[in-house]
Amino acid sequence: DKYEFALLYYEKDFKFKYVIYDETGKILNSYTYASYNKTGTRMIVSGGGSNLIKIVELPGMKTIGEYQESDYWVRFDSKGNVVINSKKAGNTSFSLYNEKLIPIKQFKYDVIANYTVLGSSPIEQPDGNLAFCTLYDGANKFFRMNFANGKTQDMKDFIGFGEFNNEGLENKMFFTKLDPVTKLKTVEVYSFLPTVGTNDEFEPLTGVHVFPNPFENDLTITLSDENTGKTTVSVSNQLGQVITQKESFDSKVEMKELAQLQRGIYFISIENNGKKAIQKVVKN
Repeated sequence: DKYEFALLYYEKDFKFKYVIYDETGKILNSYTYASYNKTGTRMIVSGGGSNLIKIVELPGMKTIGEYQESDYWVRFDSKGNVVINSKKAGNTSFSLYNEKLIPIKQFKYDVIANYTVLGSSPIEQPDGNLAFCTLYDGANKFFRMNFANGKTQDMKDFIGFGEFNNEGLENKMFFTKLDPVTKLKTVEVYSFLPTVGTNDEFEPLTGVHVFPNPFENDLTITLSDENTGKTTVSVSNQLGQVITQKESFDSKVEMKELAQLQRGIYFISIENNGKKAIQKVVKN
C-alpha cells in the first residue's frame, strides 16, 4: 500500500543524479550513479551518502551486495549478469556473477608493467573466451583484447569504445578515433570471433583509415605498411547486402563507384592477410 518513484536527471554541471521519492514527494535517497539490469529486477547504485557500490533488488531496493567504490568496479553486462573487477594493483582477473550473485566464471587478462587497469569486461560470447581491459600509464591509455588462446590484440589510438548488445551482434565492438588535424571523430567496428584461424573468421585488422567521412562521391582507404598483399574492400548497406567490392594490391584503395548511392549509413569491410576491419561511413 506504499508507492515510491524515482527521477533520473543531469544537473547544470552535468552531474548525474538518481533521486528516489516516497508517495508524498519526500526524498528517500539520492545517488550519483544508477544502472538497471536487462530485466529490471536489479540495480547498481553508488553515492547516497556512502562510499559503497550497492547491488539492490527491485522492487524494494533491498541490498544484496556491497562493495567499496575505491576497491571495485561493478557493472551489468548486456545479459543482466554482474561484472565485478578489483581495482587493486596487480589484479589480472575479474568475475562474472548472475543476478543472485552466484559465481559464473572468472576472466583473466594480460597487463603491462607500469600500466594501471582502468576497467575490464567480458565480451558477450557463447564460450566466454574473450576479455577486454583498458590500460593506462598516467599519460596514455589503450584498449587490450585478451583471447582464451593466449593471444592479445591492442587497440591503440582510440579515445572510446562500446559494445553492440543487439541480438546477433554480441561479438562486435566499436572504437572511436579522433583525427588530431580535422578534430573529426570516426568509428571503427571490429568483430572478435570465438576462434581464430578458420576460413570464414578473421582477426582484427588495424592501421586502416577511411576518408572522407561523411562522403559524397568517393572514398579512399589506406593501410599501414605492415598490411601487405591483396586487400579486399566491400561496401554494404545496413541490411548487410554487399553493394560493391574491389580488390587491390596497393596500400591505397579508392572507391569511385559510390555516387549513385542514396544518402545514409554504410559499412566498409577491409580484409587483408586473414584480418578484417569494418568501419561505418555516412553518405551525404
